[in-house]
Amino acid sequence: MAVCSINASATILPLLITASLTICHLTSPVSASNRLNPGERLHTFYSLTYQGRYKLEMNKFCDLVFTDMSQNKEIWASGTRGKGFFCTLKMQSDGNLVMYKGMGTVVWASNTNLQSSNNRFFLEVTENVAIRDNKNVIIWFNGINFAH
Repeated sequence: MAVCSINASATILPLLITASLTICHLTSPVSASNRLNPGERLHTFYSLTYQGRYKLEMNKFCDLVFTDMSQNKEIWASGTRGKGFFCTLKMQSDGNLVMYKGMGTVVWASNTNLQSSNNRFFLEVTENVAIRDNKNVIIWFNGINFAH
């Protein structure tokens, strides 16, 4: 579980403290530097990286961007820049990768939701961005949906 700390003065409203604590306890941290497992979230300013070269980052303008940092080249982006601020990306257990803003409004989704009780989906960053199932089959690759 993620450890959160709050440096607050006595003037901060109790509501803000409660909201901060709730967010800290409801979000699952990323388990590996290049992978997002079911239930895990990628928050604004955080990224998944692979070999220090490839990076998938959620920027403050709600755009998910995949970059080859060695060439400073954008490989893929969600195309959601400006649709909100401080969004969160969540890998859902049904295989759908979803970006949320604010109180849960969907900004973008991979549309790879597959109702399969015996599958475990995850997002993986290597030289590409892919959603895979537990048999390592790719269902989404750099923005292309193979699930439907």
